[in-house]
Amino acid sequence: MSYTKAKIVKCKKASIRMHPWITPNDHDIVATVDGPVCKGGSTKEGSTIRVDLNTFCYDRCGRKFYKVSTPDGWIFEGCLEFSD
Repeated sequence: MSYTKAKIVKCKKASIRMHPWITPNDHDIVATVDGPVCKGGSTKEGSTIRVDLNTFCYDRCGRKFYKVSTPDGWIFEGCLEFSD
């Protein structure tokens, strides 16, 4: 597995999930990562995480999820921006 840096974008917090699909159950979320939006309307740079671009899957709605190195889980592609 080769991990690539990705920045969290387009959300206040991104959830890292135990399974690669979006669920309303809180126990399926293993961690959250801060995005670029802060309280009070100010903005900051989003957190950086490491994802494996070769390990991904789609949920039944066609949303793509990537494997995250730490913590062990999955993250939705729509909240990621990949850096060079």
